[in-house]
Amino acid sequence: MKVSFIIKSWSDDSDACLVGGSAKSPTKVVREVEKRLEVPFVTYFDGTTSTNDNYTYHRVRYAKLYLKTLVQTLVSTVSVYRSFRYSDIVQCHHPHFGLFSAILRRYFFRNRSFIVKAHGTAVPELRANGYTGVRQVLLYLNSVVHRWHDRFVLESADVVLCSSKYQELEMVNVYGVAQAKLRTIYNGYDSSYFFPCGESDSNSNSFLKDDSTLDIVFCGRVVPKKGASYAIAVASHLCELGYRVRLNLILGSEAYIEDTATLAEIRSAKTPQELSILEYFDLSESELANTIRASDFAIVPSRNYESIPSVVYEFAACGIPVFATYQWGIPEVLNSEYALTGDLVNDSSRILKTIHNVSTPSVSNIDRYSYGELVKEYIDVYRQLV
Repeated sequence: MKVSFIIKSWSDDSDACLVGGSAKSPTKVVREVEKRLEVPFVTYFDGTTSTNDNYTYHRVRYAKLYLKTLVQTLVSTVSVYRSFRYSDIVQCHHPHFGLFSAILRRYFFRNRSFIVKAHGTAVPELRANGYTGVRQVLLYLNSVVHRWHDRFVLESADVVLCSSKYQELEMVNVYGVAQAKLRTIYNGYDSSYFFPCGESDSNSNSFLKDDSTLDIVFCGRVVPKKGASYAIAVASHLCELGYRVRLNLILGSEAYIEDTATLAEIRSAKTPQELSILEYFDLSESELANTIRASDFAIVPSRNYESIPSVVYEFAACGIPVFATYQWGIPEVLNSEYALTGDLVNDSSRILKTIHNVSTPSVSNIDRYSYGELVKEYIDVYRQLV
């Protein structure tokens, strides 16, 4: 069985910095699949040039919005065509990258299988970020065009993979994808990097370490919907309750800040003297995992729209409590004791009560979400198609 991939980003270095689930998840899936099956071709658009000649990097530098999607389609046609010609299955990890694949599958390679990994719909994501003015208008028009594009790609797929049951409903209600095509395989974590501290590890997380500082970790792209401002508000309120707090903000890649206004809001927030805010950019997987393990708890205060943020799994795999907004797909994996309500006083009280007396893990059976385990579900899908 030969499976080729079209993904967002790739690096031959497994410890490289990967920002966001749409980049991290497919890279981890490819690494696990290539251990078990033949992967003839990988087509990607961000990252670094691979030493594998069949892993082809198509960098698009200057195009924006839907124009970028069209240029990516154009420059990758040869790679995508080879993938269909010499593979049994072509798996595309974002509908934006799948236009030429959809055309080939519909009209030229009807004996091949085409899998698309669903992604958050453009219009709800736009509403979640709450932009205004000319930017809002341009992004809205762009999102509408992308929705037409994505519908065509998703309709052309043999299987549409979702990262939550919530996203399955979205695919049906927004795109009209047939229920029979849908399959949920949750995102997860790389167990090579994300694991709990050993009992003898000097970085072992314990409530209020020797320096009497409560360490909190937040990890998310610099966009409004990730809710970094609420993480700061919670940390500030804990200071008002008498704690010294260190908030570790892991903000992705400094070269790709998505919203400078959000970054400015983070940096201009009025905070008490007892709160120390540390910003981290471009952390490798191992550096990210070490920062998580050195923290007392994690906070994922997403607002308005998510499926399930990949960091939920990574935080839980490192053995620290994870408190997250209890909406969208998140309740499918997060235990209710760790729900954020958006009420600052209530959330702070719940956090303090829970980390003092952890009765249940944030995510039950976290081991099943390691990519080493999840790849079995991908291979099961492949076998049903071939």
